Amino acid sequence: MNKEQIAEWIDGIIRDLTDKDKTLEDCLRKTLVLSFKLKNDRLKTWVESELNGYASEELLPDYRLVGLEIWGNLAQPTYGGIITRRASLHFQGSPHPYLVKLQEGYPLLSTVASLESILRPLGDNHGSYLTFNLSPHILKALEKLYDGWIIEKAWIQLSEFTITAVLSQVKTNLLQFLLVLSDELGTDTNFSVMNNQDKVNRILEHTIGHVHAENVTFGTNYQTKGNQNNVVQGNQNTQQISSSGQVVTAIKELVEQIKSQLQEATDIEPDIKEQVALQVATLEKQANKDKPNFDLIGKSMQIIESLLLDAASSAYVPLILEGIRHLLPQLTK
Repeated sequence: MNKEQIAEWIDGIIRDLTDKDKTLEDCLRKTLVLSFKLKNDRLKTWVESELNGYASEELLPDYRLVGLEIWGNLAQPTYGGIITRRASLHFQGSPHPYLVKLQEGYPLLSTVASLESILRPLGDNHGSYLTFNLSPHILKALEKLYDGWIIEKAWIQLSEFTITAVLSQVKTNLLQFLLVLSDELGTDTNFSVMNNQDKVNRILEHTIGHVHAENVTFGTNYQTKGNQNNVVQGNQNTQQISSSGQVVTAIKELVEQIKSQLQEATDIEPDIKEQVALQVATLEKQANKDKPNFDLIGKSMQIIESLLLDAASSAYVPLILEGIRHLLPQLTK
């Protein structure tokens, strides 16, 4: 595809983005083709994440950390029976680590297609929402804020307005990137997109923003510590773990961290500890092999993550999850 063909392809995507009858998913698929033609991994990574869903919270752009509500079904025993009601639940006063983290926003990992489907009118139904049920452990933490009430069920609820805002931001970012790229193609006769990745990356940085690809972070750098994302302004890229030797070392360190913190965490249920310990043994065994099976290691880490999400009341769980979520992107690409 030469410069003129690339320019025509870009113009076609721009037209589709401004056509109300075209879906954002279709526009992103065409942009995926463009990313291969441009041979740009960062653009490809961002588009694939929007199309297929984000693999972890660490990879999320800022616009996918969204506002939320928690709703629930409450019951209160009385002398005359049981009072029940459905209500919006405040959670800001809870010390539970998961609920504290939710105050920063909900990490929306869903695909663009699933978000668009929620906004499509279904017959006479109006006011669609995206919901995620909360585990029983979280319900117990919430009940402490509602004296005398039992929370039978609770869920995170994202409104149509929130979902629309996310899709609008994706569309705006993509449109801005394509418009700037198109302008570069039209005004600089010596500019070859195929051979000037730095220039394309700068355009991506200023329009789409923070993107991870090939173990490199560009745009605004993030350093994760505890439950907070501390934004570090600057233009320097952050090189993450790249070689298999570094990954193996990091896995061994994580294994020792999990072992130590599981031993200290007396508030995690014994059966969960036992299941986590089995997966940790798999990690340790693979890490000590000459040729570790990184797919198997990644799956074990995902199982540990899933198990510990149900034990989020422990103060040690966020520390373990942080270590896992730092390593997972290195193993599942």
